[in-house]
Amino acid sequence: MFEGDGQKLLNELEEKKLTRLFDFNGAYGYTQMLRDQIAGKNNSWAVRWYASAFLRERLTLYPGISLICNIGLDGTGTHCGTSAAFDVKIAQEPISVRPIDIIEKLEVRKAIEDYFRFLKPSLERRILRSIKNYLNNLIKKLK
Repeated sequence: MFEGDGQKLLNELEEKKLTRLFDFNGAYGYTQMLRDQIAGKNNSWAVRWYASAFLRERLTLYPGISLICNIGLDGTGTHCGTSAAFDVKIAQEPISVRPIDIIEKLEVRKAIEDYFRFLKPSLERRILRSIKNYLNNLIKKLK
């Protein structure tokens, strides 16, 4: 199911006029992330996974309790700065998985859109983050 060619995925999204829906009604810039992956600005497998599943009308099951710790937002990551947005409790016990009927609930999709909008920083915060990153990079170069 996974399509590793980002250009093929983008072409299909655009041909089917699905980019806005793919972006959770504009709440998150997945299409731009895919364009950036194609241009070599990021190496995201995750956006290609999401696009592959989305185009085949598949859903991804995310457990209610995280099984992993996202360590890529501590400021040392390649594509992200520092953020506590994904700091969550990790499951202490195994999670059982059993077959279930799969139904996408629109109210849940709306909640995800709202969450993505919440994560999107204001223009002021983005400018401050850019200045901070610029200064940090400048300091590193001067050392």
